[in-house]
Amino acid sequence: MRHVRLPHRSGCSGPSLLALVALPALLLSALPVCAQDGASPDSPRVRLWSFEAVSGPSFGGPADDLEAAMRLAGFDDSMSGGWFGGGTTTYPQTYDDETDRFSYWGAVRRRLGHGPWHVGIGGGPTDFGSVEGYRERVDGLYASVFVSADCRILTLAPMAWFQPVPALRLGAGPAFHRVDLELGQTYGAGTVQFRKWKPGFVVEVALTVPVDTPVFFAALAQYRWVGNATAGPWEATTYRGAQVEFPATSVSVSHTFVAIGIGGRF
Repeated sequence: MRHVRLPHRSGCSGPSLLALVALPALLLSALPVCAQDGASPDSPRVRLWSFEAVSGPSFGGPADDLEAAMRLAGFDDSMSGGWFGGGTTTYPQTYDDETDRFSYWGAVRRRLGHGPWHVGIGGGPTDFGSVEGYRERVDGLYASVFVSADCRILTLAPMAWFQPVPALRLGAGPAFHRVDLELGQTYGAGTVQFRKWKPGFVVEVALTVPVDTPVFFAALAQYRWVGNATAGPWEATTYRGAQVEFPATSVSVSHTFVAIGIGGRF
């Protein structure tokens, strides 16, 4: 029987993400546009604005560090289940399938004049799934305690992009990451939460095709450096008086992200 995990709250909904990138577009519209020397009236129209919305899986993050911390804290026992004790489950377990660790990204940018440079802003949430540990006994006392950790990040990044060829775009910029890391007993209350805005940066490479249409398809890869977050400390006393503890542990939340999606030029 699958254990109940901590409630999972997404860092940002779809409508919120659209609002996130729409407001900066109004602010960026005040940027001056440099005139192109020698441009003729018959020159093709240059679309100054572009945007995209993409989604895909994330890689890296805190799962490995959380598993290692749970082993050190003693939450690495096995549990038998099913009929006649069959189907042993070994802990810690990481739940990070396609639906558990997914990321969304939206960006809006403006071309500076008619050259290869663009500026703008991007943002979106990333989920890393959850890690669950189990401890059967503490100092000889039966405890049977499950502990679960969930982590998600919301990223906001003002960026600059360089477009060496029409289909290729390179981008980088400083970023602000809101890290939410929850740790607590799978059954019952007593969750502790780490929530903090952390500085970092984002670098990306993207391919966009077709190159001269109002609508295009985008394939994107990003690396997001966030640094470390703190899980715990957490402790609880079981109904039999067993004291279980998870000490404060530093875990890495930097990660990569690959995605596909759609965008527009105007």
